Amino acid sequence: MSWDASFSLTEELLLRDWNYTHNCDRMISTVLEEQGYTLEEYWLTKHMGKSWYRRLNGLSGSDGFALLDLIVKGLEKEPDRFIAMNPSNGWGSYETLLPILRDMRETSKAYPEGRWKTLG
Repeated sequence: MSWDASFSLTEELLLRDWNYTHNCDRMISTVLEEQGYTLEEYWLTKHMGKSWYRRLNGLSGSDGFALLDLIVKGLEKEPDRFIAMNPSNGWGSYETLLPILRDMRETSKAYPEGRWKTLG
């Protein structure tokens, strides 16, 4: 199972999209919950973390940048802590998640007028 995120400039103009395993959701949801965000639970919550990506859904590029920047900085602040959360099955890791989130953040920054859409 995985989440999908797409970033569009208009309804007709998809700029980028990403897909990543839910196995690392716990890393992201930990950062957000420690910053006071309330996240929705779903059936995989016990094993993989909460549905952080629903917070990104519908945000503008500028608002998405703020959220993604918070996540990236939180993950970068304590790499050893989050590396310890790497899934034992090898599907996903801190080392592969962080570059994707950085790319998403930079896309948001470059196109503040864009819009995020996520599915999980």
